[in-house]
Amino acid sequence: TVEAAKRAGARRVTAVLTYFMYSRSDKKDQSRVPVTAKLMATLLEAAGVDHVLTCDLHNPAIQAYFNIICDRVTAKHLLEKYFQEKQIKDMVVVATDAGSSKKANNDNAVATNIIGDIEGKTAVIFDDEVSTAGTLAEAAHILKEHGAKEIYAGATHGVLVGPAIERIEKSPIKELVVTNTI
Repeated sequence: TVEAAKRAGARRVTAVLTYFMYSRSDKKDQSRVPVTAKLMATLLEAAGVDHVLTCDLHNPAIQAYFNIICDRVTAKHLLEKYFQEKQIKDMVVVATDAGSSKKANNDNAVATNIIGDIEGKTAVIFDDEVSTAGTLAEAAHILKEHGAKEIYAGATHGVLVGPAIERIEKSPIKELVVTNTI
């Protein structure tokens, strides 16, 4: 479609990628592992894209993979507004991964600690993407074990593959809210 637009005389082509599918493949953390996010950026440029508009990249540094303009918007404000309108009492916002707060081993996230007081409070977990829901479900279980009264979650990209739905249903998450980027 980019080529068709160019052949039809378009002076500029903007690719609107609400979900940049390869954003999790953003670094070379093992030998012979491809950095597919960079490859996709190169392919979009080679196809003739002049500008990319995307939403909540897994790693904002991916914007630097492009030699063309890449603008990133966020759905953070939509999710925040949704939870503010619920008027949740004693709400605490939780991030699923803050550096050493989790350790990943063979794609299984394991929470190791909680920073802050959540006893008797309603926790709202925010993340950029929920794929298999392993990290999200683990975080919810840990929050419940540490005394969270209720747990809600919000994510920009609801990929929800494989065991995601089952994990969410078996978790103490009262409600998961995602946007329609996918």
